[in-house]
Amino acid sequence: MSVTSPATPLSLSDAIPCAGYPPHIQAQQMRTFRCPEYEVRPLLLEAEASPMATAYTSFRDWACRQIESGEPKENVLGPERIEIDLLFRAREPSDPHTVSTWACEYFRALQGIDVFVCLAGIFNFDRFMRWIIAPSAETYANIPPGQRPTPCQRLVPHHPASDLPVLPELRDGLIYDLRDFILASQSYGTTVNWHKGLDAAVDVDPDTAKMTISDLFAHHIWNLDNWSFSRGFAAVFPELRRRYRVLPDVVIPPTPSRVEELLEK
Repeated sequence: MSVTSPATPLSLSDAIPCAGYPPHIQAQQMRTFRCPEYEVRPLLLEAEASPMATAYTSFRDWACRQIESGEPKENVLGPERIEIDLLFRAREPSDPHTVSTWACEYFRALQGIDVFVCLAGIFNFDRFMRWIIAPSAETYANIPPGQRPTPCQRLVPHHPASDLPVLPELRDGLIYDLRDFILASQSYGTTVNWHKGLDAAVDVDPDTAKMTISDLFAHHIWNLDNWSFSRGFAAVFPELRRRYRVLPDVVIPPTPSRVEELLEK
């Protein structure tokens, strides 16, 4: 009688059921192999209702409902150039609810994070959420490569907060070991090594005074080699050590910035 070796490789259709996930999750896992990348969104634990999860999923769900009810997609996604006024001031009644205003208010609520790291996060959140709400080849191509979902995000059901960090290695690490990356960033610091100041990172419209992220800054943060971490941050997330620069200091203080001068413009 022939004996099948336990090392015999399984086909994808056999391997996915062996993981034991419910049928609806298995169906989405199979989409990862059958559909173009831009059609396969992260596999979330939708029942997760922690503040970190709902900050992401509640806006996503609201935006999708707005579009389904007939609201023009452009009104929900907002302008292509990422407006950042709400990072520096509170919402006013006339302010729209768009992807960029959601991202700005998310980072405005955080304290002690480098302003350029906040701008980088807003840029990535905006591009990522546009695709989540309206998946297409175009919106997917506009996501910085480091923010595009990893195979792990598409195949393993996970806490929604794991989708948010900019770095793919960190997102994958959080799927299996969820840690407070925001507290670590506030406590130990990260940097995008931007040394040109706010004037070069932010464009101010001379007519409307609206502030947007400059192309120069967007190009800089698109490259993950421009990110560095403190020794303290890397101690919490050792999975970053082999890929990114780890600075010798335990804490990286926020970069000095002249926000008041920018706002006076």
